[in-house]
Amino acid sequence: MLASDFSANDTFTEFTFTIRDGILFHDGTSMTIEDVLASMNRWMTTTSNGKQYFGGAVLTTPDDSTLVITTPAPLFTGLDLLADTSQIAAIQPKSIIDAASATGVEDYIGTGPYEFIKWQTDAWVHLQKFDAYENVGFASDGLAGEKNAPISEIYFRFVADPSTRLAGLQTGEYDGANAIPFDSAEALASDPSIVSYVNDNGFNAAIFNKQQGLFADPAMRHAVYEGLNLVDIQTAAFSSEDFFSMNGALMTEDQTPWYSDESIDEYNPNDQDAAKEMLDAAGYAGEEVRILTSREYDDHYNGAVVLQEQLTGLGVNATLNVVDWATVLQNRTDPAAYEIFITGFSPVAVPNSLVFLSSTWPGWTDDAGISAALVEINASTSTAEAQKAAADLQEAYFDYLPIIKYGNKKTITAVRADVTGYDFQTGDIFWNATR
Repeated sequence: MLASDFSANDTFTEFTFTIRDGILFHDGTSMTIEDVLASMNRWMTTTSNGKQYFGGAVLTTPDDSTLVITTPAPLFTGLDLLADTSQIAAIQPKSIIDAASATGVEDYIGTGPYEFIKWQTDAWVHLQKFDAYENVGFASDGLAGEKNAPISEIYFRFVADPSTRLAGLQTGEYDGANAIPFDSAEALASDPSIVSYVNDNGFNAAIFNKQQGLFADPAMRHAVYEGLNLVDIQTAAFSSEDFFSMNGALMTEDQTPWYSDESIDEYNPNDQDAAKEMLDAAGYAGEEVRILTSREYDDHYNGAVVLQEQLTGLGVNATLNVVDWATVLQNRTDPAAYEIFITGFSPVAVPNSLVFLSSTWPGWTDDAGISAALVEINASTSTAEAQKAAADLQEAYFDYLPIIKYGNKKTITAVRADVTGYDFQTGDIFWNATR
């Protein structure tokens, strides 16, 4: 969005960006190549994608409008990784980057159509139209393209209780709401004052702690996986097949060229007798399996309850550790705190952005086959080579089994009928929306 031109060389080792003229930050200062350079250097040293795939990269600025990123090895997915919003390569003023601590920046200053005004902890975030926003010259398309701000102010309110969110939407207290309860879908559809949307939203999974404890042994991971009925877990989490699908692939079928059906027959084996035999063979001796989850996401919690029940049915001593979401985020970084934690994953552009394949992300995947396949993807020089490498990655994933992917999921969002221009792509999009 901030580049007038960008390209990769034939060997995918050099990525060149020409920055747009006339871009102002929300503090009124002009964006320069020095801001871009500082922001990208920080991104490469603080994000999983930056550290894992751009480690050793050299950033140069041949002139006042050009940034060149040179990587030590081919990076076929380079442009996709840089554009991936799950670990956004946000451009901020150099002064903000320079003042940042290890825990993050102190001020939130960007370049978008809405600027950050205030964050009231546990209550709301206030955004305001940025009058000096410079639009791009092509139509709005998902997260890219033209972005307007026809509404002067937006408040994102944190409403943890789903019934309160729904009631506020129905009374008009809220103009839009997300994470609508699935059992409310029918009532919403019959309400003429509300327009609801059902959108793809990634997948939920149980993440094994592979650094220490029971599931550091891959035989134990495969044993419990063998006995799970993932359809029942998905149904508990999402109520109806209208809101989930059963597919264990790393990427969805519409994510060309990355989708693969390699080893997909290993998904959802649902064989309890075989699982019990495998647990015995692996030497299971009644050790506690602590499942870390939160009620703040109904789908996480409801799926975890059924997961615990199914593990108990296999003879596993499974317990639920239910805490607030902030504590989940904290405790999942401690390998002594759990055996499994529950989370969800938004869609990503390339399989290399799946954080659970990283050795540094909680759960701590450490597998030579997965690592080799990720290298193979980035060493590709054509889409055909990359597709083969993606199949190799999925085969290695099922062999190692770092997580239990339940299947794909959807989410319900809704707005009042007088709101137009709303969109959704891995989250609410309110630029271009008006009332």
